[in-house]
Amino acid sequence: MKKAIEFIGALNYWSVIILPFAMLISTGLMNTFIVLVIISFLLGKILKKEPPAAGGAILLFLLFIIAALASFHNSVDYRASIKGIEKLLKYGFLLWACSGSIRDEKHLKRVAVSIAFSVSLTGLNAAWQLVSGSDFIRGNALRSCSLHLLRATASFSSPNSMGIYLAVLTPFLCGLAFFFLKGWKKLLMIIAAACGAAGILMTFSGGAAIGFFTAVLFLALVRRHKVILICILAILLATPFIIPRNLKDWARQVNYNPVVFVCSPQRITLYATAWNMIRHHPVTGVGINTFSKNYSNYKLAEMEKYAATPDGMYGHNNFLHLTAETGFLGLGIFLGFLFMLFRGAWRRYLALEDDFLKISALSLIACVIAFLVNGLTETSLFNQIGASFWFVAGLLLSLNNFSVKKEIVER
Repeated sequence: MKKAIEFIGALNYWSVIILPFAMLISTGLMNTFIVLVIISFLLGKILKKEPPAAGGAILLFLLFIIAALASFHNSVDYRASIKGIEKLLKYGFLLWACSGSIRDEKHLKRVAVSIAFSVSLTGLNAAWQLVSGSDFIRGNALRSCSLHLLRATASFSSPNSMGIYLAVLTPFLCGLAFFFLKGWKKLLMIIAAACGAAGILMTFSGGAAIGFFTAVLFLALVRRHKVILICILAILLATPFIIPRNLKDWARQVNYNPVVFVCSPQRITLYATAWNMIRHHPVTGVGINTFSKNYSNYKLAEMEKYAATPDGMYGHNNFLHLTAETGFLGLGIFLGFLFMLFRGAWRRYLALEDDFLKISALSLIACVIAFLVNGLTETSLFNQIGASFWFVAGLLLSLNNFSVKKEIVER
């Protein structure tokens, strides 16, 4: 029994570390390691006869699953909705497993090294793709958009997926590089963060860039880092002069409207359609995982004249998409989950004595912020690459396993 517990423990320990790397290789490998993380965590609990501890955020996620089940009332495709529940269960168990798997600082540091390696590899792969025309992991070709810009995908299925992955992980590296590491370790982490930032730029994903920018701004404001704030201001002032001419022409065409420039007219049509779904089914939504199947039935003729969209589209906004599928009931529970996540993380940031854990808490908050901001233009919460968000959220919750200052905990 002792050897079985040690083996399961080692499997869980290294599966959590390898998962960020598995995400960039393939969906199949990512799902394999998600299953390994979950099963090894649950088996470890059973073999050790440990009670299944779950905090407020985990319990709210369970309530969200109940809200998703309630959305079956209006579902036009029960099979699709069942698959939606399967996705929720997978990410819910991943969140729970990650939150309970990391219990020592060395483990979290190894996860940080894995993230740094994975982000660096993705950025370098994107650069190689721009030079050679294909990435060196899966052989993906560059993508061209309507503005005739070549967009990097690296090993991901699309530029936006790559942007989501890098935007949610790179802020963790920025926080460690700016506020914790020193010497050669600091230099290596800066290089890794720079690879991630460059990779985001190579995707030309506006949402990912704004999300990452917001996360770094958050870090600089909280830590009152004047150098970073000055650099951010310099980048803002220089941006109009360094962006590609195609983007400048596009900005002029939309009369410099920031919403249209970032979202595109097609996304605005998507948002109007999503709101039409919400208007007709405000409480429980049209059914979990059925947005694309309902899309053609809720199109608005006036919006289609403004910017036509094909049938079977997704919401391209996590909050609108979520509300359309599960109603304001699902949205309210999810917002409650985010509140619990942020409140707990901020308290840990204030209370943790260890510098590494303290900066990790702040940096992981920045990661969640980057994902949520990027999610205003993406449907990424429950798709394949959305696993990166639930992984980071699990890391954030795992900080509850570490000791804090007694006087703050008792307050």
